[in-house]
Amino acid sequence: MKLKEFESKKLLLDEDIPLSEGILIDSVESVRSFSGKKMLKVQVTANGRGKAGGIFAVNYEEAKAKVGNFLGKEFLGEKVTEILLDELIDIEKELYLAVLFDTTKRCPVIVFSEEGGIDIEMTKNKTMAYVDYTKGITDEVLGNFPGSLHEIIKKLYSCFAKFDCRVIEINPLVVTSQDKLVAVDCVAVLDDDANYRRELKFPPRTNNREATKREVDAHKIDEGDHRGVAGKTFIDLEGDIAILTSGGG
Repeated sequence: MKLKEFESKKLLLDEDIPLSEGILIDSVESVRSFSGKKMLKVQVTANGRGKAGGIFAVNYEEAKAKVGNFLGKEFLGEKVTEILLDELIDIEKELYLAVLFDTTKRCPVIVFSEEGGIDIEMTKNKTMAYVDYTKGITDEVLGNFPGSLHEIIKKLYSCFAKFDCRVIEINPLVVTSQDKLVAVDCVAVLDDDANYRRELKFPPRTNNREATKREVDAHKIDEGDHRGVAGKTFIDLEGDIAILTSGGG
């Protein structure tokens, strides 16, 4: 399950990772008056929101207009039901920090780049360090990264392990004009097989969209058994067609 930005930030908040302060908006009426500017961020799971025009700075009047334009409409293939009005931070530098599960080496890997922000996947300037599950974050692992990142790396790895993440990335992790580290945006992909034991719950979805009523009903068939596949793999298609796959075991 891939989470939206505001959902992913809940994972970071649980580990006391510094975040930009935002307000979740689900209607034009919920946009409260504010001075100066804030960042308006359309909440979808798709990548490339910034390039597609889903993230920009707005004043109060612009915020109301943009919220009205986006809510209930389709953006990057998803229906927009929430918008985040986020704090506008004075940024000195944008970094990238993530913990991923490497399926080849079968262990987590920490990835860091001093070139955070848009098109991070294109940069070759990355530092990587693999983590032994039995040892966790050791001094040897931390030694690959700047000392200023050590505390936030430990917290992010704790977040990765606690919530059974396949991926959790902060992009950008910004250095403010006060020389503080703040997570401005976050993406998390969770292991669906661990939903039964995860304390934080999120609405069910199929790929990058909300689950249909039939999908929700099908998933309830084996919701008490995380090993079950009776309804877990039910995918609704248009009309009267659906997919129900199963495996041995």
